[in-house]
Amino acid sequence: MNEPILMAAARALAEVVDEIVIVGGSAFRLFVHHPLAGSAKDPLLSTEDIDIAVPARGQASPIKGLKLLEALEKENFEADPPESCLGKRTYGFRGSVEVTSYLQFITPRGAPGRKGTGARVLGGLELNELKGVRLLLESPWRLNLDGSDSCIRVACPAAFLIHKLLVIDRRVSLGQRGKDLVYAYATVRLFAANLTDLAERAGQMGLKPKETRTLEANMERYLKSGSNELAEASRILASVSTRVQPSTLAATIQAGMKKVLGPHA
Repeated sequence: MNEPILMAAARALAEVVDEIVIVGGSAFRLFVHHPLAGSAKDPLLSTEDIDIAVPARGQASPIKGLKLLEALEKENFEADPPESCLGKRTYGFRGSVEVTSYLQFITPRGAPGRKGTGARVLGGLELNELKGVRLLLESPWRLNLDGSDSCIRVACPAAFLIHKLLVIDRRVSLGQRGKDLVYAYATVRLFAANLTDLAERAGQMGLKPKETRTLEANMERYLKSGSNELAEASRILASVSTRVQPSTLAATIQAGMKKVLGPHA
């Protein structure tokens, strides 16, 4: 993630800053600025995309009617062709040939306001509907970028952690699933001293019974001894820092999730 690109996006989307939330790998890279973050220094995985969550709203959405695509274009963003990201609409930054960052807007699956193609369009932006985005919109925190007036909302670390394990079974490749476990492990370590506080936020998210069952099943499947995903996560960590044994990865994530979910599981 390139923070100047994030600042450019924040300027373009200033009118809806109270509606959108930075999620995904970009959110994780910003967690070091969270007031509850500890001193654990796990490697920051590289990511070119900046995922932005948009709430599921109907015709009354304050985003509707705004010319957000035009605002992004003024900050040197441009809509990419669908084939550039597996058919998902993305908006690439064109301000520098050395920067390949792009934006992707996501929204809860089944949200109203779809066009005939099944895509949801608001403010001229095409939104990709994905599972579990509702959680990422819960209890975000605010961050001022580099002391500037560009303020953004970032996903709650508890929501980020739960979401990674909730949707891991939807990831297409082993590499993606392994990367999700790395993010979960690093998040637990970063907030290890304040997992009780994260638990309070998790309790406010209102996990649905089906989501809880899926979460438990995924943890059982992907954190079990000998899982390919744990081995892949260990390999990823070794490639960017120091190898962590799969058993240590599993134990750390399980202990962290137990504290975060507590009686809400």
